[in-house]
Amino acid sequence: MRYNSNSKLILQIILALAILGASSSQAVMRAEAEGGGLKVYDPNNEKYWFKLNGQLKLDETIFTGRAKDKQNNFPSGANLRTTELSLSGGVGQHVSYTLTLGFDGKDTEISDAYVKYSGFTKNSNLYIGQVPVPYSFENTTSSKWISFLERSLPTVAFAPSYGLGMMGNAWGELFAITVAVTEPKQGTHHPSIKSRRDPWGAATRIVFSPIHTEDDGCHEAYHFSISARYQDARDTINGIRFRTRPEARARETTQILDTNFIQGKSYTVYGGEIAGIWGPLTLQGEYGEAHVQRNKFLGNPRFHGWYVQASYILTGESRVYHFHSGTLGRIKPKSDCGAWEVAIRQSYLNLNSKNIRGGKGHDTGLSLGWYANNNVRIFGNYIWSHLKPSDGTKRKLNILAMRFQVVF
Repeated sequence: MRYNSNSKLILQIILALAILGASSSQAVMRAEAEGGGLKVYDPNNEKYWFKLNGQLKLDETIFTGRAKDKQNNFPSGANLRTTELSLSGGVGQHVSYTLTLGFDGKDTEISDAYVKYSGFTKNSNLYIGQVPVPYSFENTTSSKWISFLERSLPTVAFAPSYGLGMMGNAWGELFAITVAVTEPKQGTHHPSIKSRRDPWGAATRIVFSPIHTEDDGCHEAYHFSISARYQDARDTINGIRFRTRPEARARETTQILDTNFIQGKSYTVYGGEIAGIWGPLTLQGEYGEAHVQRNKFLGNPRFHGWYVQASYILTGESRVYHFHSGTLGRIKPKSDCGAWEVAIRQSYLNLNSKNIRGGKGHDTGLSLGWYANNNVRIFGNYIWSHLKPSDGTKRKLNILAMRFQVVF
């Protein structure tokens, strides 16, 4: 596990604030367990509070296939996929903050680190700091609540990282819009542009939902959305890259579909989304396309991908739909015996265009999950992966993966 100085600083801040809040609770504050986490608040002043939450994901993944298909790219094994600690709190009327420190199996890094202001109107929020960049239904939905262990091939390849800057979100009865303007997230290095300012990016996502209910018993929702994001690359040799793994991973799983670094002026990614919820049934699909702007003599490559997915909750619960953010929430079991979900997904990605040979492939996935309660989830995936990377060889893999997940 590798730590950087920023991660250590954030961890120290989180611990210091938690200790401060706990000590304050002896005087005017109250501390209580909430959903497995911790909440400290002033019962006489709702403007000041803080919460300590987190998650743990432990995977076991088995790759099977011929030796020439696996080669040295897909060793089986256990993987501490995610450990995460998150602190949020209120520091005055309409002002709150979120700090999240996570370990993704290789590195410890900061993800969310922003201040939120909600005082302009009752249907808007402004975020300043290190913010998530809006793009894609599957990408903006928390990885804690997706039906599969990993997101689809095109979502991972085209999804943006976090960025330092501002993000705004506003919504009405039928439409919601999110806009962000950012520079590279903390810890991102651009060695070829040390003497120049950071490249900037802009993104927007517009959601249309003519029918939706936003409570724990959501029975029907229709979701349509488009998104676009632009990223300046300053015509540097290491400014643009798209890559992904199969839709399950162990500790050393290679990102085998990979364009490698592309020298270009900028790139733009477009996406379209459609989803529907009818009681225990959820259907969703997305299409994404990336356009790279290069020297006119080389031509501008275009990469694309899509996925379609269906999930069904066998015990009758319904997924929560959050209209203002255009995302899915958790499944909350109605019975002490928990909830069971099955899902199927087909995805495709093509990273070949012009003189770029990043490879292409498609995955077919099946998922079976048991939600023991609101916090504990155990589920397994079978993935049939058919990949053709840049070397032209065909790789056919059968992948079995299981996850134990705790959210608090």
